[in-house]
Amino acid sequence: MEEHVNRANYLTYLQGKGILFLTYIVHIDSPQSMLENGILSRNKAIARGLYNQDRDISRNYYQERRERFFRAKAGGDIHDYVPVYFGTKTPMAYVVCRDNGKENTGFLNLDLDLLLTEGMRFSDKNIASQYCNIYADITHLNQLDWETMAQWNLKMREYDLGIAILIARKLYGIVFRY
Repeated sequence: MEEHVNRANYLTYLQGKGILFLTYIVHIDSPQSMLENGILSRNKAIARGLYNQDRDISRNYYQERRERFFRAKAGGDIHDYVPVYFGTKTPMAYVVCRDNGKENTGFLNLDLDLLLTEGMRFSDKNIASQYCNIYADITHLNQLDWETMAQWNLKMREYDLGIAILIARKLYGIVFRY
């Protein structure tokens, strides 16, 4: 039987899955800007003149596909959200380290309470996959394939496991976990 998840027990539920924090993947040259401006969505960074293509860790050739599927399933613009992940051993982390170099990649641990942020969304697969579902409430955390996520390896397709959490606001330093 699926365990019921709600605002009262979501931390215990996630800790039982080995999730102690959310992870933001960042280019190693970005922390100073983040300390000064917070962690911004792509659209907010562009609007404020802070977007730097050289520090963009996203895979540009997926952006249009992600945008199209997100708009169709959840409405809105995916680039109005800050993408974070459950832990550091994810397909996205692997690809970023492979493409940009481990020495150029950093991981910031963020508080799980961000899951309670108004407008938060999360997916059960890579958002670039037409087969993903997008959820707007933590009561659906039990819909994720936690067993497969824990066993992720390079032989698995990244579309199957690229789960993202999307936070619809600027993130400030107070949410960093040390």
